[in-house]
Amino acid sequence: MSERSGDVVYHVVCHGCDYEDVVEDDRGLAVTSEILHRKQTGHTVEYAEIGPGGLTR
Repeated sequence: MSERSGDVVYHVVCHGCDYEDVVEDDRGLAVTSEILHRKQTGHTVEYAEIGPGGLTR
């Protein structure tokens, strides 16, 4: 069977600036984006899983 594409979307957002990232189907990349931006800026950054029903944190 084939995998479904686009089922999970991760939204990375910074609370200290306008940085924002949207990553499809790759939690590792979302975590990396969050950590990298936080280390570069010292800002509070977080990511949340967004599904078909909205924010599912």
